[in-house]
Amino acid sequence: MVRFLTLVCRDALFNPDKLTELIDYLRAAKKDDPALEMKGRTLHSLLKRSDEWHKHHSHVTKIMEWNSCGINGFRFEKKEEQIVLEELTSNMLLADEGKAMRHCVASYDSYCNKGRTAVFSLRSYSLDILLNRIATIEVDLHNKRIVQAKGRLNAKIEPATKALLEKWAGTEGLGMSPHL
Repeated sequence: MVRFLTLVCRDALFNPDKLTELIDYLRAAKKDDPALEMKGRTLHSLLKRSDEWHKHHSHVTKIMEWNSCGINGFRFEKKEEQIVLEELTSNMLLADEGKAMRHCVASYDSYCNKGRTAVFSLRSYSLDILLNRIATIEVDLHNKRIVQAKGRLNAKIEPATKALLEKWAGTEGLGMSPHL
C-alpha cells in the first residue's frame, strides 16, 4: 500500500478523479493475485490496466440479481418532474447505469451480490419517462455510510444533489463520507 501511495503522490500529472477507479482495479487484482506487488510498476501502466479492467467488466456475461438491501430510496415531485432515488439490484442494471453515466459502477456487481455494497441511481422523470441520470451512489452496508456519489464521467455531484443525499442519509440513518 505504501508503494502504491508513493507512486500516486510522485506523479504530479495524476488525475485524482481516476483514484477511485484505480483502487477498484487494485482491490480486484489483489484478490485474484494475493502476491501482487507495486515494485517496478509505473502509474501509467497501472492506469492503463485499470482502464482495460473497467472496460472488460462493463460487459455482462452472466445475469446476477440480488435482494434489496432494505434501505429505502425516495421519490418527490419537483414541478412537472419527479426526482427518484432507486436501488439497482442486478448486474444488468449496474451495467446500464455505467454505460449511461460512463463510469465503472458495473464492476461493483460482486460487492452488491455479496451484500457488502448497495448502489442507487438518482434520476429525474417526467410522466414516468426517464429524463436524466443525475448521480450514482454507493452505500457501504457494513458501516451504513454513503461512500461515493458520482455524476456522469465520475464528476463531482452538484451541491443541490449533495443536499438531497444528506436529507436521505438523515432519514435512513446513514453516515456520509466527507469526500462527497
